Amino acid sequence: MKTYFRLLQFFFLVCFSFGVVSADELNENGQYSLTIPEFEKTIYNDDLVFDFSFTIKNNENFDQEIDLVFEELAGWDINTEDLSILLSPNEAKVVEVEFKANSEFEYSKRFSGQDYIKIKLNDGYSGVVYFPVTVLSGDEQVDFVFEGNILSKEDTPVYFIPRISSSKVNPVTPLGFSVESKDLFRNEAAQVEVFIDEEKIYSKEHMFEQNHQYQVYQQMIPENYNPGRYTVELIVRHESTSNSAREWNAREQIIVEEYKNLEVESDFSKNLIKDNAKLIISNKGNVDDVYSQEIEHGGFMSLFFGAEFASGEDIDYTSEGNIVTLEVPLEKGESVEIYYYYNFIPLYVILFVIAILVMYIYSRKTSNPLSVETRVYEVKKDSHEGVKSLKLRIGFENIRSEEIDSLKMIFRMPSYLSVKDDSFLLTPPKQVLKGKSHYKLIWDFKRFEKEDSRILGFQMVNSKGILGDVRLEDLEFEVKINGRVKRYYTSFPVIRG
Repeated sequence: MKTYFRLLQFFFLVCFSFGVVSADELNENGQYSLTIPEFEKTIYNDDLVFDFSFTIKNNENFDQEIDLVFEELAGWDINTEDLSILLSPNEAKVVEVEFKANSEFEYSKRFSGQDYIKIKLNDGYSGVVYFPVTVLSGDEQVDFVFEGNILSKEDTPVYFIPRISSSKVNPVTPLGFSVESKDLFRNEAAQVEVFIDEEKIYSKEHMFEQNHQYQVYQQMIPENYNPGRYTVELIVRHESTSNSAREWNAREQIIVEEYKNLEVESDFSKNLIKDNAKLIISNKGNVDDVYSQEIEHGGFMSLFFGAEFASGEDIDYTSEGNIVTLEVPLEKGESVEIYYYYNFIPLYVILFVIAILVMYIYSRKTSNPLSVETRVYEVKKDSHEGVKSLKLRIGFENIRSEEIDSLKMIFRMPSYLSVKDDSFLLTPPKQVLKGKSHYKLIWDFKRFEKEDSRILGFQMVNSKGILGDVRLEDLEFEVKINGRVKRYYTSFPVIRG
């Protein structure tokens, strides 16, 4: 019976929340008519005030005085503007009446009759009260009753609305879902679970607070799911203090998109004879993939470069200028071990060539045709995570050469930093390359005449948090003049953490 009564209360509350969609008209063909928008209202027991209204219309062609009679009820104050209303022919007036509980109102288990309060005490009170109203004019009388339902917040059953917001997911875009609680007047715990084709991928108990009834979640999809269509089910389970449980669920179709995810473990060693790099590459994506790496070195260093699998089989690579590109195909779930190295034995034979190369590099660095200015500003820090974000502005001007055929600017940053896509000032980069330990942004400009200048800027965000200093690699300019390519470098100040 207790459960039935709570459900009945909940039904009253839901009906109340939808509002009134029509009104009843009483005594339509009489001397006066009454239009009553609602006979019943529902409130909670922490504010016992009922507000009702009705409209009286004079249907006669002469003035008419209409009296209102409200039956006195113990424990209630009845407030209205006038008990006697004078209406002209066809005039209508809205009567508003307030029924407010006073200090004599009793929260007891007393059940008396239809025209009296019915209240039960059970960890908070609830019940029904009837307010009889009589409308008189001459010998014509209309009686009706307003009904007030009083609900206990402690007895109002809470319920939850689960929603799945994602339609397509991948490792970068997680599954999004939310849970909204309704009629929550105290903190309540609920178990939230997510299934993909009946396999559980998320399960956690969450606390919903009275002033925080809406929670949003994200969950990454496991990498073992192949691209395709799947059924996602979101289940919310709530256990009441009486150990009864209810569940709510939402089901949606989602698409797992193709995604690529290559994990690389690297180890580097150096000696006088050989510099060696060992890479273990694992395809953690859900499709076949190709590992590609660009290795940049001085032009003559390509004479000493080599690459092979752990089995000793050579790896095919392409070399263009001072950049070597490795490409290694991997099937889904496959791991390979590769090596690339510099064998310096021939280097000892060509020391003279090295000396010339050093002089050449020095000459290129000191003959920079560009005037470069860098600025780091709006550095935001967190006391626990160090530098969180910063803005960078780079300006450069051709101050020497009459014309630069092409100018490429290369900016490198550590992998724990990322650039906000919508923060680029004027010109976004043409290429964004990601390595194991850093990102590389590349801008490419054509026909850069003397006194031409550019200003670039963007905002970097620290996604992991670091308490130490942030050090950016030197800014690199690749300048092509009359078919000859030269490189110049500009350093950045250290950003203190």
